[in-house]
Amino acid sequence: MQMMTIAKVFHAVRRGPREPVAAVTLFQSFVVSALGAGAEQYTNLPDPKTYKASRALPDAHLSAQAMDDKIALLEKNNTWQVIKREKHMHVIRNKWVFEKKMNGSGSIERYKASLVAEGDDQVLGRDYNLAFTAVLDLTGGKIILAVARLWNVRATL
Repeated sequence: MQMMTIAKVFHAVRRGPREPVAAVTLFQSFVVSALGAGAEQYTNLPDPKTYKASRALPDAHLSAQAMDDKIALLEKNNTWQVIKREKHMHVIRNKWVFEKKMNGSGSIERYKASLVAEGDDQVLGRDYNLAFTAVLDLTGGKIILAVARLWNVRATL
């Protein structure tokens, strides 16, 4: 029996079929829009990765509407505030993330756009304390409630 080095083991694990994802070209977008594609034909289009890519697709007006809806929701919930930028401030970049939400029949139910912060440009010790708020998902909340009940924890207000 041969001894395999760690590098060989990891190399063997990393091998596998990788299928490239084809980008929608402007020509394909033109052909789809020229043929008068209905909303059901938009299901085959990939979700755009950038704002610029979303503008090049034939369903760009639907992505734009999703962005407008998201900004309106942020303003309604008072989670969006435009402030004056000062010299000492470090602005964290953001980007739009797009997704098509499908219903049970496989057709598009709605377009979703999210404005997310790109946290990869934070500097240790400078902007970590003001960047993000912890968010608890449903599973985490259930676990906390189960442990609290198991330990007979009482909350006081």
